[in-house]
Amino acid sequence: MDENRYNNYEDEMEIDLIDMMFYLLKKWRGLLLAVLIGVIVGAGLYVVKNRQQQAEQAQKASELVQADEDEEFDESDYKISKDSRAAMEIAYQYRQLYNKQQEYNSKSIIMQLDPNAVYTGELKYYISAGNNTGLIGVLYQNVISDEDILEELKDASGLDCDTQYIKELIDSVIADESGTSININSGDGMDSVNAVVKNSFVTYKVISTSQDSCEQMLQVIREKVDQLNAEAIEQYGSYSVVEVGDHVGLVTDNTYLTKQKTNVDQLNTYSTAVKNAEKDFSDEEKTYYNKKYLAKEYAEKADTEEGKDLLLEEVEAAPVSKVKWLVIGVILLVMFWGAYYVVKYILDKKVKTVSELQSTYRLQVIGRVAAGERTSKGLDKFIDKIYEGIKEQPDTLDYVVQAVNAMEGGKAVLCGNAEVLEVKNVMDQLTSECGGLEKGEFCSRSAASLEKAKAAGKEILVVCIGKTRRGEIEREMESCRLQKIRVAGVVVVE
Repeated sequence: MDENRYNNYEDEMEIDLIDMMFYLLKKWRGLLLAVLIGVIVGAGLYVVKNRQQQAEQAQKASELVQADEDEEFDESDYKISKDSRAAMEIAYQYRQLYNKQQEYNSKSIIMQLDPNAVYTGELKYYISAGNNTGLIGVLYQNVISDEDILEELKDASGLDCDTQYIKELIDSVIADESGTSININSGDGMDSVNAVVKNSFVTYKVISTSQDSCEQMLQVIREKVDQLNAEAIEQYGSYSVVEVGDHVGLVTDNTYLTKQKTNVDQLNTYSTAVKNAEKDFSDEEKTYYNKKYLAKEYAEKADTEEGKDLLLEEVEAAPVSKVKWLVIGVILLVMFWGAYYVVKYILDKKVKTVSELQSTYRLQVIGRVAAGERTSKGLDKFIDKIYEGIKEQPDTLDYVVQAVNAMEGGKAVLCGNAEVLEVKNVMDQLTSECGGLEKGEFCSRSAASLEKAKAAGKEILVVCIGKTRRGEIEREMESCRLQKIRVAGVVVVE
């Protein structure tokens, strides 16, 4: 306070974070609009990124197909060391192993099975043909080795796979009554008969993904056995073949889980080996490697449309995530919305809080009066209730009247912007309740108010939060200082 008893106000403005937070909450409609626009922007970004990726893939695919269709290149144009050539040979061999393993993992039915729910089927025959039992038994065992029956089994199973993968799903075993066995699916691929027996059992086993599939596969085998039976009787004479077992069931077999893990691990091993072998190639070596080795790898595939599709798969990148770009779009627009309203709040020249009047202008707050009943509805009303519960409650009008009457010095003039309805109503109520008060515009605006204030010797400011500008207060206080009018305090309308 200076020698004329006037408070010096600060040039800097304090920001109430809680007030600013509720200010932003009241702008929830803008937030919803920002989210909506963010979704649109995110969708646009997704389209742009997706098209950009497709264009890049198309360019790479075109280069790969073109390289594949080109004639043999001139190796003399490249200066490749012997060590690099040897490394390329190794890398190419690993790549071939990786491709074969990847093809198996993606197409094999074994790799698609659920080890906890494997359907198995078994068809068992008893054969008695005297001294010809062993020979005839081998004929029956070889029924499932025929290429035609493999095609029929594939169709009957309903499985979408190549014929070669059907072989993994079937097996046949022959055994005499004493337990001697012959398995044509042994590792060395050779059939062996340990002894000539007069009675044998031939068992056919199938596995699949459903009970119906197993039953259909067993039916195909049964029909082939009946067909073979008629042909063998004609060649070897009469003998006995009896179906003694037919069963389909659901089992748990961790053997398949072990096979799956082994093949996945093998694929990862090949993948790591390929990356390690190819990562150290220079740009020139990569060009040489692509033209000499990779072009050779795809030479046969590219002759067909299906082969070209496989070539394109080589350059396919992970698909652009639509959700990711939608989220990015929303976040960007929400950040823009927040930044816009924060800047708007900071640059707003209106008085925002009571503490701003106290800290910035050093004004004595005589009282705080509510502007009236809230007319907000819905979410706005809910936010207002929360804010009112957090901030300090306003004073009653009776309290403010008593505080004004108790002030020393007798008369005073209430000065405020009468164009603001809330300010006008409060000034009318206070002047009607306090005999020594007069009302008027800011002294800096009205000569009549200035004369009244000079006569009274002091004035009381009436300020409305969110409507009275800081510039008005500053001009009023400067005017009072020049005219030697004491500012006794401020009545705040909220």
